[in-house]
Amino acid sequence: MLLFLLLSDPLFSFPEMDTIIKVHDFKMGLNDTLVVSVENGDIYLMGSKEKKLRIKSLLIFPKGKKPIKQNIEIRKLLHKIIIKGKVKKPNKYLRTSFEISVPERAKISVMSDNGDIKIFGIRNEINARSINGDIICNKIEGRINLISNNGDIDFKEPKGILGCKCTNGDISGEIGKDIPDSIFLTVGNGSVSLKIKLRNPLIRAETANGKIFSDFPYNIQAPSKRPTIIISASNGDIYIKKIQE
Repeated sequence: MLLFLLLSDPLFSFPEMDTIIKVHDFKMGLNDTLVVSVENGDIYLMGSKEKKLRIKSLLIFPKGKKPIKQNIEIRKLLHKIIIKGKVKKPNKYLRTSFEISVPERAKISVMSDNGDIKIFGIRNEINARSINGDIICNKIEGRINLISNNGDIDFKEPKGILGCKCTNGDISGEIGKDIPDSIFLTVGNGSVSLKIKLRNPLIRAETANGKIFSDFPYNIQAPSKRPTIIISASNGDIYIKKIQE
């Protein structure tokens, strides 16, 4: 009853929202690199079989209010396609996001100051950094580097070489039957949770201030082999679980 009264009170209700959508198409060559930098907004990157770049910008704001200006700059510099997005004076009701469809074999460099980054179906070099936000990846392949200063990182079944670093946040992930070349997970203030389908992964794990809970043996010396999975935590626990088939 109390919850209903609170939601019925105008002081606790959310305004009806409106949306402005803009679409930009851009040609992208095989040797081009996509560079994305966004201030105060989320980024969604999706791999596509097409050879063109499609950028959809969404600005969500209360109905009846004048929308805050959203600046988008797209330009090509040699073999780089540069996208810069910025929203001035964001508030709790304003939401903005950039949905970018990119050729799945494109090289990607993406950064968000205040927002989340989601990457799906990219199969090349990926560099992603979020200052205040989470990074979520699925079906990614190649040389991948993910950094979050204040936010979590989550990945599922990567292939290739994956490096994740969280300063203040947790890292969680799932490794499938396909063995990645190597995975490096580093967390400062936070925990690491990893689910693994592999039967005998080579794991090295260490934490300075925390505990390690693992369904697999770890830190086993194998003279002729190097660890496939390397996990390091400064202030947090490490959980390594086996996925039952």
